[in-house]
Amino acid sequence: MSKIGHSRWQYDYPPLKLTYYFGTKSGGTSICQALGVHCSVVNNKWVDLKEPFKKNSGWFSATSCRNPLDRLVSAFHSAQNPDCGPSSYFLHHELGLKGNKCTFTNFIHAITEHKPHNLNWHIIPQTHLSPEDVDYVIRYEHLQEDWANLGSKFNIGELPHKNQSQHEPYMTYYTKETYDIVVEYYNCDFVRFGYEL
Repeated sequence: MSKIGHSRWQYDYPPLKLTYYFGTKSGGTSICQALGVHCSVVNNKWVDLKEPFKKNSGWFSATSCRNPLDRLVSAFHSAQNPDCGPSSYFLHHELGLKGNKCTFTNFIHAITEHKPHNLNWHIIPQTHLSPEDVDYVIRYEHLQEDWANLGSKFNIGELPHKNQSQHEPYMTYYTKETYDIVVEYYNCDFVRFGYEL
């Protein structure tokens, strides 16, 4: 298993005294790019999922999240792109989904047969990517509005939208069975981030 499957990514921006716990498939790349424009010093690091979260004393912390149902559709499409490195490798080699086996239904069944800590970071439950007492959550569904609120606090500008996948509305991908599987497996995300079922 690749290192990405067992880690989370933490970005520290010393000039802003801000830590961003990278939220995958929830605008994280755009957020890091926008923050990086305003900081000449950025400390980013992989942190093993088994390690406890360490918050910088006196710093502001933020993360981003996305409805798990929508996030998995985006992750599925991203992983089918061979340029998506570890995610594509995870889909085709570790989950064994190649050719006509690479359907969304098979994807859902395959990932939910794994323990969460063994999943690629694009599909690991988001609860594992940031501490529960994070100061601010940027919701993908309100990305620009939530970013504007954070931006005004730190006097930072607009947010670009990077790595956006193109797909049909996410609910069209689900059957009753796959919907129920995802709701159960990712229940911690629905509860923590307040997504309605």
